[in-house]
Amino acid sequence: MYVSDLGTDWTVLARDEALHRAFALGVAAACGHHHPDEYNRVVAAVDSAYERSMVELAYSEGRQKANDLRSDATGAEAIWKQLVDEDDQSALSAAVDRTRPPARLDLPASLSRIGLLDRSTPDQRESLSLPSFLRRD
Repeated sequence: MYVSDLGTDWTVLARDEALHRAFALGVAAACGHHHPDEYNRVVAAVDSAYERSMVELAYSEGRQKANDLRSDATGAEAIWKQLVDEDDQSALSAAVDRTRPPARLDLPASLSRIGLLDRSTPDQRESLSLPSFLRRD
């Protein structure tokens, strides 16, 4: 499954590709197709210890999700198609839907400004004047 779909003829991997391959290796391992040499190559392809731990987590997550589906008595090909091929399709659709890739310094959506806090004032100097209850008219 892994070799036929993703291949092993790569030389350099980006972090996202390494995570995807590690997840797929975990799914394949849970389905009985172990590739320890390929897993070691993927782990060695990333630069930092943080990225290596992310690759290890992706592998574990792939194994866990595949084992969860195996308990439902689905076949290895169905598990592979559901977890790995579906993941490819969602990644492609997410890439198509974006207008631009997120920059490194972009804030997450959860930290963006809330519209309720924005006050629309016709005169920008109003915020510099005294509040109405303090003015003598």
